Amino acid sequence: MHVRPSVLRLLDRFADLPVVVMSAQGDVLAWNEMACALQGDWSAILPHSRNINRLRFLPDPADPPMSGVGATAEEFAATAEQSVAMLRSAAARYPDDAGVRALIDDLRRGSELFVDLWNAGRVGGWRSHTKTVRHPVAGAIVLDCDTLHVPDVDQSLIVYSAAPGTPAAESLALVRVLGMQSWDGGTVRR
Repeated sequence: MHVRPSVLRLLDRFADLPVVVMSAQGDVLAWNEMACALQGDWSAILPHSRNINRLRFLPDPADPPMSGVGATAEEFAATAEQSVAMLRSAAARYPDDAGVRALIDDLRRGSELFVDLWNAGRVGGWRSHTKTVRHPVAGAIVLDCDTLHVPDVDQSLIVYSAAPGTPAAESLALVRVLGMQSWDGGTVRR
């Protein structure tokens, strides 16, 4: 799926904040350096696997480790429910899309939790909220997560931020300085 140059320019402008661009079905299409520094190396995940529902419900042990989202069981459950509701909405908007259908079929075959959430029938899109990201060096960072929608291509920019002067802002500054570390404790990569 194509990300417009104007959206990529926006991504570059958020140099000090982690940002990812997602498709309607949750495919991670683009990201900035801070997103990799916070979450892990998105480019190391095969494009087919680079989907937030696939990563959440059908984790592949061959994929590199990524920062987890959800410090509590309640937060993990809420983000899982939102992810499935977003996918259900995409399926309704794109009923003939073979990629959406294949993703849903894979998730239904491979994850009992996904099936339970899918059968609940909730629909919705990304919405702004607070997320806790568990970074391997900086620890748990509570961040505001805002969604900016690009309606004509049905893509979303997910932007993570923290209020100035807060512990979360200090943790993000640490992540920015560390850059993207190899998640096995090795050297810093830029």
